[in-house]
Order: sequence, then structure tokens, then C-alpha cells
Amino acid sequence: MENKNLFLIYLGRSGAGPKLTLDFAKEIIYDNEIKNLNLLISKNNLLKEEVISIKNDTFVLDTPISNKDAVLKLPSFLFKFIKILITVKKNKNKNFLFFMTHIWNPVSMILIKIIIPKSNIFYVSHDANIHPGEKNSKLQYSIMQLEIFLSNKIITLTNNVKNILQKRWGDKEITVLEHPVYDFGKIEEIRKLKEVTTFLFFGRMVKYKGLDLFLKALEIFDKEINKKYKVIIAGEGEIKDYNITIIKKLNKNEEKIELINRYINEKEIPEIWDRSDICVLPYIEASQSGVIAIAINKAMPCIITPMDGLIEQCTLESKSMALISKDTKAEEFSKSMLEILNEDIYIKLSKNAIDLQDKYSWKKWINEIIK
Repeated sequence: MENKNLFLIYLGRSGAGPKLTLDFAKEIIYDNEIKNLNLLISKNNLLKEEVISIKNDTFVLDTPISNKDAVLKLPSFLFKFIKILITVKKNKNKNFLFFMTHIWNPVSMILIKIIIPKSNIFYVSHDANIHPGEKNSKLQYSIMQLEIFLSNKIITLTNNVKNILQKRWGDKEITVLEHPVYDFGKIEEIRKLKEVTTFLFFGRMVKYKGLDLFLKALEIFDKEINKKYKVIIAGEGEIKDYNITIIKKLNKNEEKIELINRYINEKEIPEIWDRSDICVLPYIEASQSGVIAIAINKAMPCIITPMDGLIEQCTLESKSMALISKDTKAEEFSKSMLEILNEDIYIKLSKNAIDLQDKYSWKKWINEIIK
């Protein structure tokens, strides 16, 4: 990097993007290695006020809420974005980081290349493929390919994704920077099991995240366990698409399963996680997971399926913070649920999670960008 400046762009509204943008901006300002930081976010960004509070000259533009809206609002966006780029060019900022896929990213990258020809464009590719159950999957995949093509450098969060992209884009510079830990109240003490253990399924209810697998495993687990337990299922999505009869059945005599079926805002996250003991990720496909980034922050043991990206994310020097089920079948996942209730195993996994906290830091991102 020729200078220590950065223009961070995130045009999305919700999901992991707002938190990633806020945490990275905080770290840049605290670290002080990057001397000039510019930010561009959506006016509908759920953490807009928090971002502006730490960087009051943040650029804020109106962004679409649908594909049709993306077409209608594009002319206004282009006009305003060009004006921003002219200002940024005067400040000699040549380094741009796009955090996540967005329908306007490709045209933004093209404008950057035209107005600032010697720019460095970094693009964070969270996935190599679109997961089952995602909306507008063909459009999303096409946008991802354009973003990769137009970028100078690709950042992936696991070697698993890097290896796939390297086969497709052999001439592209691709580097791995692990998913940073989300800060929702860091726990640095080794956990111990409570008398009533609470399992947590957290995040969007999308097909590839395996909620059906977990519910079937839970039904088996309930027959085998001889102590009380609780389950929290928290996230937005169409719960009717899943076998909720299992939830009704297990809740018949007492409420074992708490269902929070809606978008979980940032302020609610710490409270839900602080009531939980074990995080479950019964994914049938995965590149990596932001949920694990929270679990590391909370020193919380996990149960995962044998997905290369998840295993990589949970491991440091052969020490894992997760039990890995033998396959993606409910029977094997339920066995892991029983196994993790062994106190010695649980404590060991929690200790390993604490060891991972230093591995997944924003400092590595800053060092990569300014090198």
C-alpha cells in the first residue's frame, strides 16, 4: 500500500455487515496505523448512529431495499458517489475495501477505477458459492463474480474458500484473514457447565444452516438425557418451513425450547448469549460462520458438523473449541450433544476458545492492508 489511507464501503443494511463495519472502524481509529479513514454506509444501516458517533464525517447514502429499488435509485447514487470519489481523490486516498457483496458494488468499483486509476480495491469474499436456500441465488452469484473480477485483491475468511477461488481465479491475489471476533462482551474465564445446560441455535433460519437436522437430533437427545436442559432458537426466517411439531412435542410438559423467531437486534445479542452454554451449528454446508466469531468472544464451546470451513475456524494448532459430529445426520449430532455434557470436555473446549481470541483480531487486517 502506497499510503496509509483507507476508504471502507458497506452498502448493506442489516446482518453481519453493520457490526463488522463498526468494529473495524473502531479498531482503525484506536490503532492509529491507518492515518486517514473514510467510511461510506447506507442511511438504512442498522448501526448508522453508532458508526457516525465514532466518525462524524461518514458518508451516508440512500441504498435499495429491493432489486427494483436498486434500478430506480441507481442514477442518484452514481451522481453522489462520483462527487464523493472526487473529494477522496483530492485527499490522495487510493485504497478501498468492500466488506460484503452488494448489487451496487460492481458499478462502484468501475467508477473507482475510472476516477482513481491507480486505486487498490480489496474485496472480502465470505463465500465461494451461494448456499442452499438463499434468495436470488443466481443474481448474487453473478454479482460476486463481478466483484472478484474488478478487485485487485481478494480477502477470504478461511483457506477453504481461498482454495476454491484460487482454482477459478488463478491469477488473482488472494489472502486469508480470519473472521474477527465480534465484541459482545468478552469472556476470558474458562466456563463451567451449569446445572441446567442451555443449547443455542443462533442466526437466520436458512436451509443450509440445518435447523431441521438440529430439531431431529434434539428429539433423539431428549430420549437419552437424564437431566434438565434448555434450548434457545433465535433468528429470523420462515419457521413454518421446519418441523415445529418437534418443538411442540418437547414443550408439552415443560417449556424446554424458547423460540425467538424474528430479527435479533444488536442490543439483544449479549443477553441471549449470556443465558446460553453451548452453541450448535448443525450446518449442512458452510464456508465459515459469524456465529463462531461470537462464540469465541464468549469462550463458548460449540458443536459443529464436519464442514472444512467450520473446522478450520474452530481450530488453533490442532486444538479445537468444538466437538465435530461424524456426519450431517441427526443421530451423530445428538451423540455430540450428549458428549459435550462431560465436564472435562466442556472445560477443555472453553479454554481452547479463549486461546482463539487472540488469533481472530482486527490487528491482522490492518497489517495486511497497510503493508
